[in-house]
Amino acid sequence: MNYDLLRLASEIRIFNALLMKLLRKDQEARLEKIMPGMTGVQLGVLRILRQQSYTLKEISEFMQLSAPTLVPVVDKLERQGYILRVQDPRDRRRNRLVLEKSAFDLLERIESMDGEDVLLLKLVEMNPQDAQDLNRHLQELVERISPQPGLVAEVLSNLEKLNLEKGHKTHE
Repeated sequence: MNYDLLRLASEIRIFNALLMKLLRKDQEARLEKIMPGMTGVQLGVLRILRQQSYTLKEISEFMQLSAPTLVPVVDKLERQGYILRVQDPRDRRRNRLVLEKSAFDLLERIESMDGEDVLLLKLVEMNPQDAQDLNRHLQELVERISPQPGLVAEVLSNLEKLNLEKGHKTHE
């Protein structure tokens, strides 16, 4: 194996891990100001449910997480009064998750801080073409690594469907 490629792969792993750690810390710090103890996964569930009700299984597919991973997240959001489980009128065996008014209020407060997002602030500082190229290269790498063909297209489709970035296009 080519030494330069091994080194490059190691650097990509290290910088990816560092980037994820920095972004997670930034998000946690912003969330802590509004809702102490809230996690990024909890926020993701709330943002998905803002659009419409979904089952736990559907949310797990959108987030690319296993349903058992989301059970304690959903349970906590329910205990906190942000979501409600309601029986699916088309299939009484299934529960749909819906947001309570308090969750909409919380999302509004959280989104008022989106302008402080360190990733957004740093992307603004980049050349717009470089930012687009970075996104395209990351998508290409995910597509090449993923055992699931079409994962990038699925994620982009889910983002578009959910319109997670309220008032903004999620991708060009």
